[in-house]
Amino acid sequence: MPLDEGQEPDAAVYDSDDPAARKPLTATEVDPTRKPEPEEPRPVEFDPRYREPLHGMLYLGAMKSRFHWLGHDFVIRTLTIAEYAEVALAAARYRDTDFAAKAYQAAVVAACLISVDGKDLPVVPVSADETDVVARVDYIMGRWFPPITDYVFAKFYELEVEVRDLLDAMGKVSG
Repeated sequence: MPLDEGQEPDAAVYDSDDPAARKPLTATEVDPTRKPEPEEPRPVEFDPRYREPLHGMLYLGAMKSRFHWLGHDFVIRTLTIAEYAEVALAAARYRDTDFAAKAYQAAVVAACLISVDGKDLPVVPVSADETDVVARVDYIMGRWFPPITDYVFAKFYELEVEVRDLLDAMGKVSG
């Protein structure tokens, strides 16, 4: 059933309007005709501009990944050192709590996420004392649920491993 404007989605789709009789539907029951789209293969090397003198370093380690999950298309990318620092600052609010690991995970997802279904995160304007990463973290933490950030973070980690493997292979080839 489509949502009215401004209406928040329920936590689950149910098979009955009777609260006593309803049970959550599985993803297959919600849309049994939906077929997963194949993931796009990643490039086997970085942007060829990595070979340029000095400025080529801007491209070594930079990589994007597109994946389809639960009916949504995600595009993520690797992070720069400055972005990792922003992630650390955004997650620092939760240091010394039982939530520190989840906060870091949400901050990484917020920083690496380029788009979902072709759209950027709808974050509020950034204030003078807040960074874009902090605004994105606040959006993710206030609206997304842990299984989503768990999955996207795992895909980000896979991308990081792929980048390191590619760099290692390139280093062995060049001597």
